[in-house]
Amino acid sequence: MLDQIHAAEAAPAVGLESGAQVTRASLQADLANAQDPNVRLIARVRQLEDWLSELLGDQAWKESGLGATADIEEFQRQIVQLQQTNVELTGQLEERQAELDAARGANRELTRALNEARALEQRRRTAACPLRPTMIPERNADGVPVCSSPAAGDSHLATLGQSLKSWTIGRSRISTAQIEPMRRDARHTAS
Repeated sequence: MLDQIHAAEAAPAVGLESGAQVTRASLQADLANAQDPNVRLIARVRQLEDWLSELLGDQAWKESGLGATADIEEFQRQIVQLQQTNVELTGQLEERQAELDAARGANRELTRALNEARALEQRRRTAACPLRPTMIPERNADGVPVCSSPAAGDSHLATLGQSLKSWTIGRSRISTAQIEPMRRDARHTAS
């Protein structure tokens, strides 16, 4: 075709009117216009060839057993989703653990303060009680502790010791509200 164009270009125009003569510039424009669709078609053919090649390659890969099947791909998506969920739950667990540690620390402090308050109250009660748990009481014939302190000469204290059958050494938890009625009874019995 290129040879025909060059031949036509060299030969004078036959049978054309003077206004419709074919010039070299017009022929080059026609040639350029004819080549543009060819370039576009060539590009489209290459695109389709690449697409077909990719599809055939994927199909051959799957049929060979080397490629991942649809089930495996679904499992892989589930694995990714479960890993994300695992990360979120781990973060929540760490937050809860931090809250639990803080609550345990507060609980330790409150327990310590409560134990100190109880110990202070126990020391106050022990100081008010004539029978101190640190003294080793004598026991009468019935096995009831009897006060043997220097104040033991007081008969009401001995009677009080006899009425405290549940009292044990080192474990006395007698409140002043329990002692006062016993003291009254001991005084009444002594008089």
